[in-house]
Amino acid sequence: MNISLTSTEQSAGELAKDKLANAIEAIRQDGYVIIEQVVNHAILDALKTRMDEDSAKLTEAQKWGGAGGVQGHLQQGPPPFDPFLSPDILVNPYAVQISREMLGAGFYCCFYNGNTNTPNSTFQPLHADGVHLWGEQNRPHPATQLIINIFPQDTSDKNGSTQIWPGSHLDMRPVTDETEADRRSFSPPIQATLQKGDILIRDSRLWHRGVPNPSDHNRHMIAVVYNIGWLVRRRTLFFDKNSKKIFEASGVDPNAQFLAPPFEYLFEMACRKIKNDPMRGV
Repeated sequence: MNISLTSTEQSAGELAKDKLANAIEAIRQDGYVIIEQVVNHAILDALKTRMDEDSAKLTEAQKWGGAGGVQGHLQQGPPPFDPFLSPDILVNPYAVQISREMLGAGFYCCFYNGNTNTPNSTFQPLHADGVHLWGEQNRPHPATQLIINIFPQDTSDKNGSTQIWPGSHLDMRPVTDETEADRRSFSPPIQATLQKGDILIRDSRLWHRGVPNPSDHNRHMIAVVYNIGWLVRRRTLFFDKNSKKIFEASGVDPNAQFLAPPFEYLFEMACRKIKNDPMRGV
């Protein structure tokens, strides 16, 4: 589902009640929703330029990452310091509104990174970032983790948009060749089309994979992940100390240390993992 904003919603920084209900229902049933044109293009242009520079460094070092670590896919986060941080990305008001409704007031930020699909990439294995917490149950539980994806460029099958499998977040079976074939028979995958400035909000259990990028340009995708308040905190994030006010104004728990730059973020994620954590990583 795609949701566009009225001028009133743009001014208020929140969805009307009926659209909020529609967005939540889409995530619950399909596993995702797209909110159109809610990120300032100027910050996205600045990010695109810097992330292209960073992609060249990672590609030269052959630092393939993400599911399967296959060629052409980079685990690449945006710079977590000024001038590349923005409330539109870190605490987008529409994403926060939906997350607060679905996860409760105590949710926190657990991840700030992303991935880049480079030209001449290959297929990732089909996977989900999140897990069903209680596998012995015969019904899936409500969402406990939401992923907000932000796109610094137009994104479609023409430049390797992520393949997503609608409704698969409710499928408690493991991802195998057999379950993939079964789901394809009644709910085949799609490659969503998004314009620069759109956001995609998805349940972390949604099945997806990176696919080949047939273009000559990098396709970046930023990920901000919010956890329900009672989930174990697996990592502490690092942000520029100047960004603290962004989180304070939003009321979102940053789960972070605020540092003076420069600090490493490209070849090592800007976070500190918690030892002996039983939870699976995103």
